[in-house]
Amino acid sequence: MHVRSLSRLALLATLGTTIPLASAQTTTPLTERLLVQPNGGVSSAELRTLFDRHKLARLKRVHGINLHVVRVAADRVAATEATLRADPRIRSVERDRLLAPAQLPNDTNFPAQYHLMRIGCPAAWDMTTGSIRTPIAILDSGVDATHPDLADKVIAGFNMVDDTTDTHDVYGHGTMVAGVAAAASNNGLGVTGVAWASPIMPIRVTDTNGFAFGSTLSAGLVWAADHGARVANISFTVFGASWLSPAAQYFASKGGVTFAAAGNDGAGHNEPDNPWVVSVAATDANDQRASFSSYGPFVDLAAPGVDIVTTGGGGQYTSVSGTSFASPVVAGVAALLLGVSPTLTPTQIVDLLTGNARDLGAGGYDPMCGWGRVDAANAVAAAHVLVSRPDTTPPSVVVRSPTSGASVSGTVTVDVAASDDVAVTRVVLYADNRPVGALTTAPYRFTWNASTLPLGAHTLLTAGFDAAGNRGVSAAVQVTTIIAKRPAVRLTAPLANTTYRAPAVIAMSAVVADNVGSTRVTFSVDDRARSSDSFAPYSRPLDLSTLARGTHSVVATAVDATGKVGTSQRIVLIKAF
Repeated sequence: MHVRSLSRLALLATLGTTIPLASAQTTTPLTERLLVQPNGGVSSAELRTLFDRHKLARLKRVHGINLHVVRVAADRVAATEATLRADPRIRSVERDRLLAPAQLPNDTNFPAQYHLMRIGCPAAWDMTTGSIRTPIAILDSGVDATHPDLADKVIAGFNMVDDTTDTHDVYGHGTMVAGVAAAASNNGLGVTGVAWASPIMPIRVTDTNGFAFGSTLSAGLVWAADHGARVANISFTVFGASWLSPAAQYFASKGGVTFAAAGNDGAGHNEPDNPWVVSVAATDANDQRASFSSYGPFVDLAAPGVDIVTTGGGGQYTSVSGTSFASPVVAGVAALLLGVSPTLTPTQIVDLLTGNARDLGAGGYDPMCGWGRVDAANAVAAAHVLVSRPDTTPPSVVVRSPTSGASVSGTVTVDVAASDDVAVTRVVLYADNRPVGALTTAPYRFTWNASTLPLGAHTLLTAGFDAAGNRGVSAAVQVTTIIAKRPAVRLTAPLANTTYRAPAVIAMSAVVADNVGSTRVTFSVDDRARSSDSFAPYSRPLDLSTLARGTHSVVATAVDATGKVGTSQRIVLIKAF
């Protein structure tokens, strides 16, 4: 996110990840659940067979990003995870975890809402207060729709935990978060939200103790994207959670931006930036980083998160602290930007937020507060200046592998690169002008069953689409489908029945003939793999000092691009001192 993109998440999830309450900020794998995402082109029947073979029970599927939540016996989790990762049909495999809300409960006296003045809301409100057309999705414990400052703000949402439309607050956290972002204002009572004209879309992702699975959170983001939300807030600590990226990227493909809490352990974390999530640190009334606010290269922005007055349970009001409440401040400012122009893209929204933030540290980006403390007045003014031109530029799409002229057989991985000046929303693979599969998130890696076509020449190409409907088409890739044969492997060194004296390092070399192309040759000594080479001429050194005196066997094994295996004749060498 340091290139004016999106960053990391701290979430309350129900998708498949576990964390205790905010201050602890720990993450515990839920060992019997895995998140499995196949490559594009893998059929439902093929996936079902794969799951059955490994005795996996599918618990749910997150449509839109084709993410499957499966249960596996606790004593087989590691082995199953490794096996699925090695399967060319599987795009990603991760543990499903539980997350806890990133809040620090505070019972201090009711303070003034200093944060609204600090970030320049009054000046921003002179230009916009948000828009009824741009709801803010609050992925949390639900929202109290009976609260007098929320009653007229809450629109239809969804309960991802129980699969119902009941989104009442089961823990209290979501009501506080929602009030910060968009509580009703100018009504003569209570508190003021940042984007008080924007509706609140409650999406319950937690259990009654405030914990959420990562898989539930991902499903909630997809639901929000499919139901018109342009801003999503996740007040949970999810930095380093790569499982969230497909859902956040899907949300971006529908024009939305995801915001998350940076965390409350006050420590530094060297976690990489997530380009699809804006991670928000907390500051105090003096624009100093809050002592509890986590920091690291994943932080994108900062916002007030100490002594924030907001809506509470039972129609009351409360003062709270935590990055849980800094995140919805920035989410509210994003909604203000969409109030200026609903045509703003996710990239433009993030650029407006980061480019107009008040720098709090050394010039430019820093891991404590990212690009600085959000400034609503400056960002909204800049949005007014920004002229949104119609997007007429199509995505750029390239098939990276296989390359033109390649011979293929069986199951083939087709790797595609796609980019756009705004965002790629979908990539479709075609074989002989017939669609094979479609992907909505990167990496765009398809699994194509070449055996469904007759032997001979065929054409692969891909098309990329953006939100404006522009279509970019790749150059055609010509491939030839063949019947793959096992690689023929011959050891050329060491020589059979030859005595070698130590100390010495000798070569193990092999030549391979194959009608597809070998990808790896492994050399084994006494039936134990010693080393491998992925490029011809295939050769690796053998240090004789690692062998005992006597006779030893050497064999070379080749694996080609289709997975077929060929093995050389076993030769015997004799080591003498």
